[in-house]
Amino acid sequence: MIHAPLREGRSGPFVWTGIIGITCLLLVLLEHMLWLVLPFILGTVMYYILLGPMQRLLRAGFTRKSRPRSYAPCSWAPAPW
Repeated sequence: MIHAPLREGRSGPFVWTGIIGITCLLLVLLEHMLWLVLPFILGTVMYYILLGPMQRLLRAGFTRKSRPRSYAPCSWAPAPW
């Protein structure tokens, strides 16, 4: 008997949207805790948004310790070099 190839074990975007939506709903119901947990939720979302571009940069030959020539577009302070 020929079996179809197994799907990867990753959750899809609908699952993540549901998890984030339910978490936000619980936080709205428990409003006094919202401002304590919201930065962690936003940090997690940013991690998954930036994961793909970071992996593409690594495959293109950049290292994790690579740094841009100028931080001006994304920083208020001048670079120290």
